[in-house]
Amino acid sequence: MSVIQGKLKFEASPLYDTYELAAAAASPTKIVFFENPTGASKNTSKTNLTEPFKLTPPDNFVVPAMRFVPIGMNEADLIALMKQYSASLIVSGREELIAPIEFWPGGGGPVITTEASGAGTSEYANNGIPDPRAIASVAAEPVRIETGETFRVELNGTTFTATAAVFLRVYLDGIWGKSIG
Repeated sequence: MSVIQGKLKFEASPLYDTYELAAAAASPTKIVFFENPTGASKNTSKTNLTEPFKLTPPDNFVVPAMRFVPIGMNEADLIALMKQYSASLIVSGREELIAPIEFWPGGGGPVITTEASGAGTSEYANNGIPDPRAIASVAAEPVRIETGETFRVELNGTTFTATAAVFLRVYLDGIWGKSIG
């Protein structure tokens, strides 16, 4: 960990946020991440942002990679999400990144597991092998989020009705310059 004396310490730590949708509910055409910080509706198991759409001053963040991790999602829902949505990282109104959601794997591409149980067959889908090294880097030069800048990740697409509960997490992997003190 690097330190700027009396100001910032630098950690290899992600920014993350979570989207949830109940089974049989329709997804919106726009899903916005980093809107709701920790507080009444979210704790640190869902997000590590403490203010909506921004870092706490004087923090900054360097984003060399973005990834999505669906946790326990049904195969049909994961496929609908991948076919019908694109993801964008927006910093201070500038669209820095945009690509269909499958471009931002959680670690290598979809993995579907089928398990036989006493009640029948259960399927679980994950967007890749759970290895954060197997992700898409954003560019030759990372995206920077400076103190005071707003940022968000948006999924834009066509609505679908969830066959099971949806739990989707976005990670901005990178180096976080955090305030000392």
